[in-house]
Amino acid sequence: MPDQDLYTSALCAWLANRKTQGGTLPNLRINWERFVRAAAESAVLPALSGQNSLERTVICAVPEDVSAALILVNTLNAERNRTALVQAQQLAAAMNQVGIQPVALKGLANILAGIYPDLGARYLADIDLLVPPEDFPAAVAVLHNLSYSAYPAHSIEFVIGHSYPALTRADSLEVDLHRTVGLGACASFLPATEVFRDSVPHNLDGASIRIPSPEHLVTHHIMHSQMHDSYRERINPSLRTLYDFFLLERHFHASLDWHAIEHRFRQKGQYATFALFLIEVEQSFGLKPPIALSVSTPLKLRRRRRQLLQSKPALRFLDPSYYFLAGVRPRTRRLREILAQPGCWQYLFQKLYEPKFYARLRHDLG
Repeated sequence: MPDQDLYTSALCAWLANRKTQGGTLPNLRINWERFVRAAAESAVLPALSGQNSLERTVICAVPEDVSAALILVNTLNAERNRTALVQAQQLAAAMNQVGIQPVALKGLANILAGIYPDLGARYLADIDLLVPPEDFPAAVAVLHNLSYSAYPAHSIEFVIGHSYPALTRADSLEVDLHRTVGLGACASFLPATEVFRDSVPHNLDGASIRIPSPEHLVTHHIMHSQMHDSYRERINPSLRTLYDFFLLERHFHASLDWHAIEHRFRQKGQYATFALFLIEVEQSFGLKPPIALSVSTPLKLRRRRRQLLQSKPALRFLDPSYYFLAGVRPRTRRLREILAQPGCWQYLFQKLYEPKFYARLRHDLG
């Protein structure tokens, strides 16, 4: 078994609190330094202690220094997240004063919904808030009044895309204000108006912030990984993405309308996207799909292609569809948005001389 597969398998076993195919982790002769490094690279390191205490998991021989380090990481991340929640409370309270109830998305929404074993289990990179289009200028003004500012960018960047340029402030997490729940087709796949309509208010220390419905949390999670994020993520979802879904399904299992979720993906022509993601979660965490899947021959072929690209990443250089879906299509979509704005040609020529344009292209192509 390749080292990457060994450590991915070990991490999944730990997070799901189950045995691996080869037995318990000590039987797999884990190199703990590499294990911890793999967890950090997968952004799941804070989740390795907490509710699934080290003594109660299948990992029965964790070195004392590793155990202490994991508990410390979880403790420090919990403190960091408490600070982030204070920041979210301040943002929501300021928006409430001008009549706006923002909807929390992604990591913040999942933390507020209580899907994680404890507050320190999830690393929170930024604060994502969805704001109604009619309230967007007022929301931006609120953040400017709180001393947040966007990185200097061309004026076109402030009016296109699914979100406003990232807003930052010293000693605070980055804030992403969203117009829609994702790029391109995501806006019609899960309309923001529907998310607002079905979201529920949450009292965050006196401030009102809304949380998407359980069905929308799950739908957005799959959609964000498989339709919004880079094509590389679609082919090879990150461990944290898969683990977040594992926790979402476990937390909301009894209340989720899986037939409605499946119907949306099928109706929008994205059933294979839905099914392949559930299969990926089952492969990683042993979580059986919560609904019977229609595994057709085309779906099997797509699954086989994914497995080949996962096991032999170099094959992407021989796959024209990978180049198109990873590099051409997202930039064509962005180009259409830019061309609809005044001063577009000057801006496009300017971007051709920016090193980060090519750096991002190399990243997307993997």
